[in-house]
Amino acid sequence: MPVLPVEILQTIIDQVLNGPDLYRVRATSRTFCALATPRVFHRVHATNSLKSADALQNLLLSPGVVNYVQELVYNDKYPPATNSKDAENARQAITASISSIHEFSTLKAITISFEPCDQLLSDVLSVDDEPFYHQLAILTSLAEISHLINARLTSLTINRIIPSFVELFSTPPFLALLDSVTILRLTTWVELSDELYLEETWLGFWRTSIHGILALPTLASNLTSLTLFSNVDVGIIAPLELIGLTYPRLTSLSLRHVVFHPDVGTEEFIIRHARTLTHLELYMCKIAMFEADIEPHQLWALLWARFAVELESLTHLVVLMQTQRIGRRMARRPEQVLTYSRLTEPWGHLGLDGGPIGGSADLEALEKFRGVVKARSRRMMDPGL
Repeated sequence: MPVLPVEILQTIIDQVLNGPDLYRVRATSRTFCALATPRVFHRVHATNSLKSADALQNLLLSPGVVNYVQELVYNDKYPPATNSKDAENARQAITASISSIHEFSTLKAITISFEPCDQLLSDVLSVDDEPFYHQLAILTSLAEISHLINARLTSLTINRIIPSFVELFSTPPFLALLDSVTILRLTTWVELSDELYLEETWLGFWRTSIHGILALPTLASNLTSLTLFSNVDVGIIAPLELIGLTYPRLTSLSLRHVVFHPDVGTEEFIIRHARTLTHLELYMCKIAMFEADIEPHQLWALLWARFAVELESLTHLVVLMQTQRIGRRMARRPEQVLTYSRLTEPWGHLGLDGGPIGGSADLEALEKFRGVVKARSRRMMDPGL
């Protein structure tokens, strides 16, 4: 029976979508197995269960697989009951497996996604309690092998971190994870309460941990994509200082609940990267005012007009100013409401009564900005336009 050239077989395999079909193709013959294996095991998934930990360990012990894994995606299942023996056994098993992922010789991307924590921050401050201890255990196991993977790790995503100051985030092993990172995504999740803005551990997380990460010289040299998400407003009361931070290679920036104010430097941070920035996404980002201010330092209308002129490389723009919470998910609402907030220390950011300050002018300027970006994107795709 005639045998097709390897190049044609590879083309056939490349047309098969990832998933069960690709696994079936891999099982048809030794040739297809050899050709499909790099794609099948390009990305491996794990979760906090004994079964998943065993599966990950088996992959680590498989010579025919270990050299093809380029990305590890870890997703928490819903956190088990506090002090559950099964939960502790599963945690020990998965952290042991994570401690061995340096055996994946081509690993270059790691995504760690924790379940949203629905407890108040004051209730999860003890490192002995779930889910805070669980997160620390996972991230510590990763930091312990940073010296074995940092030279090849180019993408790091950590989703729904409980934003509480701990020394781990400032230790050399943890920071070494970022030595070669070009894509960094950090998202935090905490239940909002009246006391949150008084929590020193929450303030310290943003003041010290996040700032220490963002100010790393290695990131200044390498970073091309930055995602920084919070589920509550941060920037002033929860201090986030973008002033002075510059990433000469930055092409993509995505922010959620990061306020615009001169003390934060959000606007100037974006303008500072105008030459390289091609993708910009802003979710629920407000213009902040202090309690004594009669007017905000800036109007959305003026900010959008400035961005339309100065962000001359931008080809992708997403602006979402309002969401509706549905269970654990944040769903988009169709209406666009450009928001301002008043800082009422120590109680945080409060939405302004009486509707948006800029009114229709804010919305019109945003639509003009969008139009400028869309026109540029079309020209990039079809230079003949």
